[in-house]
Amino acid sequence: YVKVSDGKPVMVLIRGDYQLNEEKLAQHIGGAVRPATADEVLEWIGAPIGFVGPVDLPESIKIIADDAFPRDVPFATGANEEDYHVMGYKLDEIRVDEWGDFRTIKEDDRCPNCGNPVKVRKTIEIGHIFKLGTKYSEAMGATFLDSAGNQKPIVMGSYGIGVGRILAAAIELYADESGIVWPITIAPFEVIITAIDITKPEIKKASEQIYGKLMDMGVDVLLDDRDERAGVKFKDADLWGIPIRVVVGKKVADGLVEVSLRRKPEDKIAVEIDDAPKKILEMREILYREIDEKLTNIEKP
Repeated sequence: YVKVSDGKPVMVLIRGDYQLNEEKLAQHIGGAVRPATADEVLEWIGAPIGFVGPVDLPESIKIIADDAFPRDVPFATGANEEDYHVMGYKLDEIRVDEWGDFRTIKEDDRCPNCGNPVKVRKTIEIGHIFKLGTKYSEAMGATFLDSAGNQKPIVMGSYGIGVGRILAAAIELYADESGIVWPITIAPFEVIITAIDITKPEIKKASEQIYGKLMDMGVDVLLDDRDERAGVKFKDADLWGIPIRVVVGKKVADGLVEVSLRRKPEDKIAVEIDDAPKKILEMREILYREIDEKLTNIEKP
């Protein structure tokens, strides 16, 4: 690796079953790092990448080793000569200038604080914290008086949760092959009413009746009254991911509409038109209760 600020090379020794964590390395040496190029390695060591190692390495190249690398166990490494490797050396027998933690942690590694096995899980960033230091406070003249009465710049920081990041996280977690499946707490609408053929008076009347009652009840509802084919409307409803859907179609002739959840569109319930708002409120309450239960049972760090 190369320290970007001064161009000096550094060799990092790490066990073969670990990956180097460049952020840890950068923090240790005090600046950004980058991988050395093939030409740089050849110039500094005299051997191509794949055949370099710490044995008899030029003094101009600092050697640092990861703490997990055993010092008294023989290892194999490049011989600093093309097509050759060496075996049998131990770290205790060669030059190591510095030690530190440079590896990316793995499942079941031991926590350095409590000693318990580490669990690795996939996550998505929804917020972040930055230490800004005194860069901006010095520029703005934002200062304070310390205990000795000396004026000093404020050490600044910022933190926040990204709305866009939350939406992206929800989509990634809950989407299926047909489109988005919004949690009801952040859905753009709670209910979508799909009027299959809005040109038919009975469908238009039933759709607007349910829409009006839900609006009066304080429900966020979208009425899809476009003059489009049923397939287009169904597909759009899948893509939009609104949690509760009401289909107003030919069953209106029997006084019925179909109600279902976006996450389980196959589980349709036929309800009477007058009873539809009540049924929708029940489903809405269940979805909100599920969110509350998840928050209550969330695993604490």
